[in-house]
Formats: sequence, structure tokens, C-alpha cells
Amino acid sequence: MKITSFEIEWLPPAQPEADPVSECVPSPCVGVCTLDDEQVCIGCSRTAAEIAARTSLSDGEKQAVLDRIETGLLGGSGEAAPVNPGG
Repeated sequence: MKITSFEIEWLPPAQPEADPVSECVPSPCVGVCTLDDEQVCIGCSRTAAEIAARTSLSDGEKQAVLDRIETGLLGGSGEAAPVNPGG
């Protein structure tokens, strides 16, 4: 199994008065940030696409990712549900 590691630039939390909605749906990140050969993080179970799209997702889309992780489902093809950051 090929494991790919990558680093994420950690930013300080947003100030509540600047963006009160930004933390409504918590990130599932646990700081492991290592992808398996299917491009799924072994720490949080998100796909590389879900991780990359996080900042542009709506709260509903973020919750859908969390729901998928909690149920352990990746979809019929073995891949995560598509993430559509543009709408």
C-alpha cells in the first residue's frame, strides 16, 4: 500500500466577530494528514478532494461530509460523494 503524506498550513482560528459561521460545522481533521492509495486520509477518512474543498463548502456540504464519515460510506463506486465547491 502506498502512503502519501502532505503538510497543511495551519491557520489561527477565525475571530468569532469576523466570521461567526465558519466554525458551525467542525472539521474532522485529527492532524494525521496521510493519504492511502485511494487518496483517502487515514486520519479523518476524507478524500483529498474533500480536504481541498473544505474552505469553499457550505455548512450543509460540510455536514454531508461528516455524515458520510460517521456512516463509513464512500458511495457505490467505492469513492466519496462528489464535492461541488462551486455550488
